[in-house]
Amino acid sequence: MRLGRLRSHLFLAIAAAAVLAACASHGVIPGVTPAATGPSDAVVVLRLNHEDELKRLVSEISDPRAPRFRHFLTPSQFQARYAPTQRQHDQVVRSLRAAGFTILRTYPNRAIVDVRTPRNPRLPASLSPLVSHLLIASPLRERVVSFARRGGAARPNALPTVEAVKNGSFERRLLYWKACDKVTLSKHALAGTYSALVGSKSPDAGNVRGTQTLCQKVVIPHDAVLHAHTYSVTNVRDLRRGGYQEIGFTVKPGQPGIVLFKGLTNERHWEPHSWSLSSLEGRALYVYFAVAGHGQKTLYDSMYVDAVKLTGTIPTATPSAPPTPVGPGPGVPLTGPTFGPNGQWAPRAVADAFDFPVQHGYDGRGISVAFLSQSKLQASDLTAFFHANGITRGGKFVETSVAGGAGSGDPTEATIDAETIGALAPGADVIAYEIPSFSSTYVIDAYQTAINQNKAKIVLNSNPFEQCETDDTAFDESIESEALSAAAIGITFVAASGDEGSACYSSHTSSNVAGMSATASIPHVLAVGGNASHTPGPMNTAVAWSGDNGFEVGASGGGVSKTWPIPSYQKGIAGVASGTKRNVPDIAFPAIGDDLYLNGADAVTGGTSWSSSIAAALLTESVEICGPLGFVNPSAYQLLAKGGLGTSLLDVTSGNNAFAAFPAYAAATGYDNASGIGMPNGIKFAAAVCGRSTSLMTFY
Repeated sequence: MRLGRLRSHLFLAIAAAAVLAACASHGVIPGVTPAATGPSDAVVVLRLNHEDELKRLVSEISDPRAPRFRHFLTPSQFQARYAPTQRQHDQVVRSLRAAGFTILRTYPNRAIVDVRTPRNPRLPASLSPLVSHLLIASPLRERVVSFARRGGAARPNALPTVEAVKNGSFERRLLYWKACDKVTLSKHALAGTYSALVGSKSPDAGNVRGTQTLCQKVVIPHDAVLHAHTYSVTNVRDLRRGGYQEIGFTVKPGQPGIVLFKGLTNERHWEPHSWSLSSLEGRALYVYFAVAGHGQKTLYDSMYVDAVKLTGTIPTATPSAPPTPVGPGPGVPLTGPTFGPNGQWAPRAVADAFDFPVQHGYDGRGISVAFLSQSKLQASDLTAFFHANGITRGGKFVETSVAGGAGSGDPTEATIDAETIGALAPGADVIAYEIPSFSSTYVIDAYQTAINQNKAKIVLNSNPFEQCETDDTAFDESIESEALSAAAIGITFVAASGDEGSACYSSHTSSNVAGMSATASIPHVLAVGGNASHTPGPMNTAVAWSGDNGFEVGASGGGVSKTWPIPSYQKGIAGVASGTKRNVPDIAFPAIGDDLYLNGADAVTGGTSWSSSIAAALLTESVEICGPLGFVNPSAYQLLAKGGLGTSLLDVTSGNNAFAAFPAYAAATGYDNASGIGMPNGIKFAAAVCGRSTSLMTFY
């Protein structure tokens, strides 16, 4: 069944965010557009005290080499030294009221004040030493996730069958087969009347130009074996000059796949082939036979195909008991299906591929993780997803209303977060901070709520706004201040790097321009990019995500910040595109083929929204192992510097993050601006960010 794609963008202009100049003499808010002169919701951000000292403190408690590593402050200690004092806070509130502002809400740590502005708002110049920013409510450009969906109830992990290929003898001509380009029938058959001819019609017809491919979509059965006969004719002797013959499987015709044979043969007789495919059980793939050539008239290569069979057996039973945990954790490994209803990634596949701590008994129990959401969660979708994947949840889902609660936004992002984190860290409590929309002010409110509650030790913003950091520096600087505050008390901020490569959306031009998006470029946030592992399989085949893969159109956000200087953890790192500015992303995880449940049906989606949700689950389990992590970037980059590639980090060395006509960053050994330092290898990566070793983990 062909999967359809839905792709839409929501382009929202950003109203200007006003910044209070320290030298303001008349109290006029600079930069407010005429549309914002009427009453508007806004956030007043107060200055932290001793901010330079706070930055040094966070640097020390985040550095595995420092004596104060992970010696976090308590919230009361932070407030006593670095938060605005009660006197400062009260002075700001009094001045705002006197200037006609309505106070909507305040926060225990006194860091921000939510207000409604009067018409033609003015602020007393006396507040400049106390207030760093005033942000008028402005909708950040939201990316509406594209996905492929098919309806119906959940289906088994694999489709048990005896014969998966239809019309493998070609006696019904090319019925069920996809002739990708110029594949023909031939009466040169092994048996019966017909076979399929891929390539030249005869030795004197000339070499094919480009690629000709014969394929059929199948689901790999249990204990599968592919059988086929080919009759190859060629006078090509050099693969580099003439082309090749190829047999294999792919997710989509034209995409890189699993190659069973690639070479040049001139057998001139029917040659039998067979391959065991037990490792591919349950995957929905195209089996293909292809010939490639450069179009030379003096060269030719042909491949006749006949007697194609994909045989398998029907499983008689499923395991009755989960395997014994291999680690000291109190939980049990995930034992559900490897593939979802659409043949894409299921939670167990992610946990197995990256050796997640949950597969060693660390399921996140006792830990809370949070994400930002503009919509209510649909309990029926979560129930269907966890049931289909054999997930027994031990933790709770908690919906927390912020600034009026959830609006009516697209539920896709929230569904990705809840299902991914809830499945990969089934013992953790998952908090959804529900806001009316992804307005800059509401995002700041949500972060501030998480800091003040101090329940969630991992806070995720998976919505890749793709809004240029240069559009709203007040918003960026406010989030950086919140990230510093969170790091001091042991909270980790995680963000998606975006889905438009090295581009971002500028409200000034109403178009994409070269640049990085908020909030991934902020120095004290862990930015998570995506790679193009289409379906579960060997991670050494991962490539940087770019292009249209059949489910998701876009590219992993990555490039160089135009506003933030290079942070200390990236200085001296080989491979960074800039030695003076912040480089994005920091790490990567798969961005393609998230098999989820959404709006009552199974669906496939992806993007860095999913990548960052995977990262949040891993960090949650890491907190269970060793306690709060705080700002993890220095620990992660230390892992790269100490030789963790190939063990604690799985490198992405091919592909790029090309998007439209914008500059692309190529994946390479070590750090690159398409995949960061690579993909964390589960429990070994946890050891690195914890900064300690056990018999199960090695700290590099």
